[in-house]
Amino acid sequence: MKSWMAIAALLWAWSPVQAARIVGVEEKAEAQAAPVINHLRSRQLPKFAESLESEITRFEIDWETAAGDRPPLAIQLHYRTEARRDAPITVLTRPYDKIEAGRRQTSLSLPAGKRAAAWRVRILQGQRVLAERASATWE
Repeated sequence: MKSWMAIAALLWAWSPVQAARIVGVEEKAEAQAAPVINHLRSRQLPKFAESLESEITRFEIDWETAAGDRPPLAIQLHYRTEARRDAPITVLTRPYDKIEAGRRQTSLSLPAGKRAAAWRVRILQGQRVLAERASATWE
């Protein structure tokens, strides 16, 4: 009986993913294409080009779930646009009602022109936090 339990413990320890985890978070800033205004683009209206073009900040979140993680799960991005600790926090959420164990990627975009001074990413199962990763500036 003891040897069977020892073997089960070893197999459990060697399983690839034992709990949900955040593998990596990458913040990307991309220029948003300028909108067409009366069939003219911003390069044709240099005086207004700055106001017509904006930057989009996107977070690429790599994460994994284990076989025991039951839906519904959600990925949450908490961010501040100012470096102050008392600055307001904005939350973006992507729910997952059906999910299988394994690795996946979620992309969350901030509103145009917004930049994150500090951020935190969480994997949630209901209200329970399964995993969390934060920027160095998050307190």
